[in-house]
Amino acid sequence: MKALDREILRLALPSILANLSVPLVGFADLAIAGHLHEGAAAASIAAVSVGALVFSVLYWPFAFLRASTGGLTAQAFGRGDARETGVILGRGLLLAVLCSLVLVVFQWPFGRLGMLLMGGSEKMSDLALRYFFIRIWAAPATMSLMVLRGWFIGLQDSASSMWTDLIVNL
Repeated sequence: MKALDREILRLALPSILANLSVPLVGFADLAIAGHLHEGAAAASIAAVSVGALVFSVLYWPFAFLRASTGGLTAQAFGRGDARETGVILGRGLLLAVLCSLVLVVFQWPFGRLGMLLMGGSEKMSDLALRYFFIRIWAAPATMSLMVLRGWFIGLQDSASSMWTDLIVNL
C-alpha cells in the first residue's frame, strides 16, 4: 500500500466510524420514547421521529460551521500557524453560539412551523413539540461540536473528531 493511500485511510476511517455512531442517538431517543407514555408508545415514537427530522432540517443550513472551520484551519495548519488555528477555533465557537442563540430565541416559531410542515395527529404534534422545546436547548452544544469536528479535521486529526463524536453519541 502506498504512503498516500495509508494517509488517506488514516484520515478517512475515523470519520467513517464517527458517522456510523450518529444514528445511535436517534435509536436511544426512540427506545426511551417507546417506554415513556403507557398506551401511547406509537405516538411517542412518531413524535421523536418527527422532532429529529425537524432538527435535521433546522441544523442543515449551519453545516458551514464545520466546513468553513475545517478549511480555514487546514490552511493555517498548512502554513504552520498554530496561533491562527486557535483564533479560527475561537471565532467558530463564537459564531456557533450566536447562531444557536437565534434558534433558542426563536424556538417557538421554528417549532410550530416544523410541526405545521410535518403534519400528523394533534397528539403526535404536541409530543413532538415537547421533544423539540427540550432538545433545542442543546443547540449551542450541537453547533459547537460542528465547529470542533471541522477544526480537528483541519488539523488532520480525524481521530480526535471521531472520539468526540463517539463520546457524545454513545
